[in-house]
Amino acid sequence: MLPKKNRLVTRGDFKGVFRGGLRARSGPFQLMCQKNKTNNARFGFIVPLSVSKKAVRRNKLRRQMHEFIRMMIFQKISGYDCVIRAYPGADELQYDEMGQYIMEMIKKAGIL
Repeated sequence: MLPKKNRLVTRGDFKGVFRGGLRARSGPFQLMCQKNKTNNARFGFIVPLSVSKKAVRRNKLRRQMHEFIRMMIFQKISGYDCVIRAYPGADELQYDEMGQYIMEMIKKAGIL
């Protein structure tokens, strides 16, 4: 899990990012970002019911996205609030494929 200071938790945090300017899409994932006033990068993850009806699969995908961001990216990004949204088909990907899509989105958005 990401440290508490690096997570988006409230509905207001998420709404602010949705109104933000940067968006990128790659495969079954979408990245939305907005500049924040701190030096910390904060992340939020959305895995809706349309991805899978089973909570176990949705939670597993969410945990995998958390882990990928924690291991690979979040220390290199600062000053952004980001939300990653999964679309149908995301739960069928392998961890490496998911990571490639996320890296591609971050490079497209230019926040790395």
